[in-house]
Amino acid sequence: MKNSSLSLSGLHQVLSRNKREIKGWQAGIFTAVGALGFADALYLTIQHYQHVIPPCTIEGCETVLTSAYSVILGVPVSLLGAVFYACVIALSIVYIDKRNYKVLNALFLVTHLGLIASLYFLFLQAFVINAWCQYCLLSAATSIILWLKARWFSRKAVTIAVEPVSISS
Repeated sequence: MKNSSLSLSGLHQVLSRNKREIKGWQAGIFTAVGALGFADALYLTIQHYQHVIPPCTIEGCETVLTSAYSVILGVPVSLLGAVFYACVIALSIVYIDKRNYKVLNALFLVTHLGLIASLYFLFLQAFVINAWCQYCLLSAATSIILWLKARWFSRKAVTIAVEPVSISS
């Protein structure tokens, strides 16, 4: 009987063929959606600090953007949104560069936070403020899309933990 050992890297290569890869263009779309959210949040932040209400095609933007809920501890919610979207963009660029699946887990966690915040602010607009802001709705839509896409990524990217295996023959 002859003992042979299949190395960890050799077994990983065999199993990696079955792993479904997330394409760079798919992560690029994720980055683009994050950039759209970032541009929206940055625009609102600039308008906030210039004390300007941006033009709005629906009635209620001014009510939402000047409400007590538009600022947390003196920081505009839009600035927090811009930081969120910047994190999403940075993480997705790191994934595109490194193809590290741990980054996808971080993206999924971060997008959970964005989803929770968006649902909370949608609730406030609907039931507390009783007004809608098109920029806030765009931000909510982008964070929901990011969460859905991150969820899809995390389900698609199955990482396989493999220990060295000895094969006896």
